[in-house]
Amino acid sequence: MNIYTVKWGTKYSSDYVNKIASRVNQKVYCLTEDPSGLSENVEPILLPENNDLEKWWNKMYLFSPLVKQEGEKLFFDLDIVIQHDI
Repeated sequence: MNIYTVKWGTKYSSDYVNKIASRVNQKVYCLTEDPSGLSENVEPILLPENNDLEKWWNKMYLFSPLVKQEGEKLFFDLDIVIQHDI
């Protein structure tokens, strides 16, 4: 299972992505326009330079050829708090 997040704009920092990655204990893929500050167990997937989507609309890229990983996808919003083993 592949785990994904989307970080766009400045509302949430890379710390939110890194916290999710540390709690799930596996590689996390992050769709973003700014990969700075992401930990080494987070693999950035860069949003297209001509991207005109804003906010939550960037989640739509999960269903595009931009995401090439095989298998099931599990998406977490950045404001989620993982408290126990998922």
